[in-house]
Amino acid sequence: MMTNQKGFKGTLRIIWAITRKDIVDGLKNRTTVSVIVIALLMVAFFRYVPSVMGEGSSSNLLIHDAGSFSLWTELEQRAESQVYGPYPTQSSMENDLIKGFVPELGIVLPADLDEQLEIGSDIVLEAYVMHWLGASKTAAIVEEAENLFSSVVGQPVRITIDGNMLYSQADQLGFGLICSLGLVIGILMVGMSFTPNLMFEEKQTRTLDALMTTPAQSSHVAVAKGLTGTFYCILVAMVGAAFYGSLVVHWGLFIVAILIGSFFSVGIGLLMGTVFEDRQQLMVWGFLLNFPLMLPLFLSWMRGLIPDAVLDVMQWIPTVALGKVFQVSFSDNTALSSFGLELALVVGCILVILITVVWALRRANRE
Repeated sequence: MMTNQKGFKGTLRIIWAITRKDIVDGLKNRTTVSVIVIALLMVAFFRYVPSVMGEGSSSNLLIHDAGSFSLWTELEQRAESQVYGPYPTQSSMENDLIKGFVPELGIVLPADLDEQLEIGSDIVLEAYVMHWLGASKTAAIVEEAENLFSSVVGQPVRITIDGNMLYSQADQLGFGLICSLGLVIGILMVGMSFTPNLMFEEKQTRTLDALMTTPAQSSHVAVAKGLTGTFYCILVAMVGAAFYGSLVVHWGLFIVAILIGSFFSVGIGLLMGTVFEDRQQLMVWGFLLNFPLMLPLFLSWMRGLIPDAVLDVMQWIPTVALGKVFQVSFSDNTALSSFGLELALVVGCILVILITVVWALRRANRE
């Protein structure tokens, strides 16, 4: 029993020593730093590109007119914001609000608004906003809308939110989808590019051969490389969490998505670094793997442009499933049915990849 404990502790010490060395060396390696920087830029790009693409400095107003507002034309003419509507139903207005990528305010005009104006009643309009907008931006967009309506109707207008927060949905377009793309791509880039390069660095510098003369075994080296790759994947993801913090509703699920995404991408990287002996082969196969893993992330939300049958097949691609888990963490729906199958799919792929890595290592040791 004592021998087993010593053996286990010794294994941990070996793995930790290699991991610590690789983490430090990674910060000194230009290739490693460039991969991490590019991944971080991708994460930031998907976070801020919707704002950059937004038209002007004003926010969008989505308006459902329950009646027939007589000053609608004047409202459109005076608005510095983009005014969309009138929407025939409140639900259609809310659906478009959920699908938005830029700051927007959904406003409901009551059916008797003209009558209220005639008798001089205080005008209070109910409004809806996305939860990720933040308090300061919400206050600014509400004030902008209040000033607009007040100038149109000729009297003070108050707009109230009163908890009318809308959330991103995993099965719809929207800001949550864009951010999930950034996170998945960032994690995938680091795990699939950085991890196999660690293996090749060891082979080129012959330190791997030196390690094999110590108590370290090939399995110890592989675990250490995997832990190093996972560390950098999580590092990129946590920077992403700082960018996307206002969007996250369920932090527990968000962290789970980061972990399984990191294990998945690092697992593929380990497999490539173990199987391939030539860097050129690695680059070719890396491209061939990236193409089917990343392209469906963009195609999966083009419903209406791509046949539904094709989109249904894409849902079984691990990266698409991982993106779905991230999107659920941004939504107000935590039902297991909304992400359980996707989570199981990615975990299953991780197990298959790790089993294949173990097989490849044992085969290499026999040779």
